[in-house]
Amino acid sequence: MERSLLWGVFAMGWVSWVLGLAAARARQTGTVRAIAPLPRAYLVAAAVLPLIVFVATLPSHGKWFAEGQGLGKGFVLGSVCALLAAWVPLLAGEGSDIRRRIGATVAAPCGMALVVAVTPLLMIRTSMYDTLLGGAIGWFCATMLVLLGMLQQKSETERPGVLALVTGTGFAILTCAVATLGEMRGTLDLTATSTVSWSVLGMVFAAGVPLALLLSGVLNAGLTLVFGSLPAMGGVARAGETVLPDALARNTAMRLWRLALASIVLLALGKLLAGRVVDADNAKMASQIFQVMMLGLFGGAAAWWVSASARRLERETPANGAAIAWQNNAVAALLLLAGVMVAFQMLAGFGVGLLLIGAWLAVSLSAVFAQEPDAGENEAPTDTPAIAANLLRLGLMGVALLLYRVFSSRFESELRGVNLTDQYAAFGLILGATMPALLTGFLVRPFTDGTAPASRIARLCVVAALVLALPALVLILWGTKCALALMLGLALAITLLPSGMVLPGETTKETAPLAVRLLPALFALGVCLALTQWTHHILPLTELTRTDKEHLTLKLMAIMAVLILVADYSGRFAARMRKGGQGTPVLPTEGAVR
Repeated sequence: MERSLLWGVFAMGWVSWVLGLAAARARQTGTVRAIAPLPRAYLVAAAVLPLIVFVATLPSHGKWFAEGQGLGKGFVLGSVCALLAAWVPLLAGEGSDIRRRIGATVAAPCGMALVVAVTPLLMIRTSMYDTLLGGAIGWFCATMLVLLGMLQQKSETERPGVLALVTGTGFAILTCAVATLGEMRGTLDLTATSTVSWSVLGMVFAAGVPLALLLSGVLNAGLTLVFGSLPAMGGVARAGETVLPDALARNTAMRLWRLALASIVLLALGKLLAGRVVDADNAKMASQIFQVMMLGLFGGAAAWWVSASARRLERETPANGAAIAWQNNAVAALLLLAGVMVAFQMLAGFGVGLLLIGAWLAVSLSAVFAQEPDAGENEAPTDTPAIAANLLRLGLMGVALLLYRVFSSRFESELRGVNLTDQYAAFGLILGATMPALLTGFLVRPFTDGTAPASRIARLCVVAALVLALPALVLILWGTKCALALMLGLALAITLLPSGMVLPGETTKETAPLAVRLLPALFALGVCLALTQWTHHILPLTELTRTDKEHLTLKLMAIMAVLILVADYSGRFAARMRKGGQGTPVLPTEGAVR
């Protein structure tokens, strides 16, 4: 039964992707515009990187990768699925009738995320944790290259693709983390005669997210067609226009209806799963599972309402916009933390994963609505992209907290006696809160029209080295107690940092492209992934003497300084050679999100 359920989830992932690809390729007439293909250099880098990692992790290359080559296989799987997922939003266009098919283009990346998480459970059982986390890391690395190529594009249609792409990335990391925690937790009785692992329960519930996105679109279109053909519906429509004379209000009511349909689909799946759980050790298990799922759904809707209300206040009182935005982020973070505490009390870390899966429906639907007109057929979106970005950052914060739980569970024996109430905790929190913004600033600061793709990719490679080196230094110098606080600081940084970076030629953070505004959150996840996967390789270095630690730290810092200087000045020199030192910012303010 377990394998049948997993194969069903696997098939659901591919069906979501195929439907999304078909929707994206369904070219429409009129105002539809498609995103141009990515520059070739980024595609080549995204294709070559998995091969490099796979060869580097062969068992013959050392004891780190000897057991089943889980990291290499997972990295290749995650990279390929990430590129397939990115293909759909890159092909999708914009148009007045986009709402009839845009849900499928957002469901497609979420469907491929299911493939990444389920494939190791079905086919690569050896070195399970390395394979699952390797899949998440491979997806993350491929996404970063695609996002960098989208920034190079300077396309006005960048925003829809970014939202769908980052939504799928967060969901991929979430599902891999849930599968990992489920494997750690063991099995439960699904019926009186059969037993399945907790990871299967999580994957089946996760499959409900793309299923709800697809079915809600089909149900909404079908009901609209049926009721529109009834004679009495003309009067009902006129009555609705009388009650809601404003087009924006009618559009909001329609979105609430679609959210209700999607929530009903996911709740029905959750109730079906919880109703089949029979656990002799805990009679309340089934009710707790369903309560956590329901809490995630309603918590995501509540966070959406908070973000929408705050956005409206920001627009009406621009003088206090910064304070309102900070308050909104803080309230939304408190809502998430409260839900995480309740879910943890019921089902520990796996409950947090179920909570986030339920909340991810709101994140995904907000990405769908951000690509539709707010009112009328020709009006451009206003608040919905900003609301979607806020919800997405909040969801990524939750994923970082879940990785924190994976980290503490995987290295439980090494964390015995760790106390976070000392100076290491304070340092880790501060470093975690500031590191994502610093990495983002280093990556995008020098970009001009004269910057070649090779220079951009080289700078991204340096950032990747920093993502690995900085947590390694923290572990070597201060051990795991500081690493735990670092992960908490990274989670807070995702939602509490300003919404973007001020780039050359821009006056405010709000004019930055959405890809740049989401980069700090992605870098925070990248550091969390690095800690979760590589800590057990760094821990032996903590046993070095104080003198040896100082020498090793100086060497690592010197190497990082050289890499930074080379990446910085080589790019400037190449641009000066091509254009005589002239260049304009590559991130224009026209068409950017406000």
